Amino acid sequence: MLKSDFSNYSAVFGRGNYLTRELLALVEHAEQYPQTAAQLETLFNADVARVQAAIDAAKDRLSAVAATSLVLTPATDTIGILETSQLTATVLPEGASGTTIYVSSAPSVATVNSSGLVSGVSVGTATITATRGSVSDTTLITVESGS
Repeated sequence: MLKSDFSNYSAVFGRGNYLTRELLALVEHAEQYPQTAAQLETLFNADVARVQAAIDAAKDRLSAVAATSLVLTPATDTIGILETSQLTATVLPEGASGTTIYVSSAPSVATVNSSGLVSGVSVGTATITATRGSVSDTTLITVESGS
């Protein structure tokens, strides 16, 4: 019987663990009903692929590098109504994990999209904040009636 082949799972998860019980049940079924071996192999390979994908995703999360610095440029800008200005967020270290999120303090004055493109809506000022993880920076946008 192949039960001893799964002792490494028992050491990590314990004999009462669901995964260990399912693996043991699979082996017992294959031994009792060898005519289902090909079907079991297909199902098992699909499950192994899902487990491998989950393991790879977990490794990626463990190896993720947090952003330590974010600088948003320009620091200030003046645009007109219906005009745009492209902000640039420089994040360190290069390749830090996560996505930069842009938010306007006054969307009725200036909006910002997910790429940092600011659009003037009405006369006034708005602070655009860019954040990645725990670091952020701001840009002051002034919208004038005609720039």
